[in-house]
Amino acid sequence: MLRTIIRVVAIAAALGCAQSAAASTITFTTSAEDSASGKATFNFLSSSFTVTLENLTPRISKTTQELDGLFFSLVGGSTPVLTSVTAQGALDCAGDNSAPCDPYTDVLPVNDGWSTSTQKGTTTLAPTGYHPFAIINANYALPSRGNGGLANPQHNPFLVGPVTFTFSGAYSGVSNVRFAWGTEPETSRGVCVEGCVQANAAPVPEPASLLLLGSGLLGCSAIRRRRQA
Repeated sequence: MLRTIIRVVAIAAALGCAQSAAASTITFTTSAEDSASGKATFNFLSSSFTVTLENLTPRISKTTQELDGLFFSLVGGSTPVLTSVTAQGALDCAGDNSAPCDPYTDVLPVNDGWSTSTQKGTTTLAPTGYHPFAIINANYALPSRGNGGLANPQHNPFLVGPVTFTFSGAYSGVSNVRFAWGTEPETSRGVCVEGCVQANAAPVPEPASLLLLGSGLLGCSAIRRRRQA
């Protein structure tokens, strides 16, 4: 019996040590009833994190289907700083009436036209004025006359997703995620679909679990001391 307990504690210690060094991923999507579909994946590291935005709308043709921003509340840390943006490409659809649009050939602005601001615990990630540089995907449609929808010059160019935003700062979770669409913008609530334990308050463990957790943490300390020695 004692050997069994020791083995369980050893496994718990190993898992606890592994989790403390691993990245934490939390994913949000729009709900099924929303007219546009999106996905936001947060990946937290020790001193930075990324947000990958995807516009999953099946056939993008309206300006209200452009993914124009994200609102979210981070757990821990101070104001996040946007350090880089990586998109699959940029398209210029201004005045076009058939796909594919031409690649955008001008020099992209800093961070591909996106920036952040944080007020009262809510961070806004969006392009300046919510357009241009909104996010679409490779499945889009253009108006036959080239003077509406995605062909509207004021909305161009577009970024092709997925688009990954890299931030500096140490955080442990995220909540209150909302997607922004169009230039108004309209918003839709983010639904957590992965890593939701980190996104919400952690449940209170049972006494037996607390004992194992405490033993596991002691095991982690012992392992670290051995490594340092």
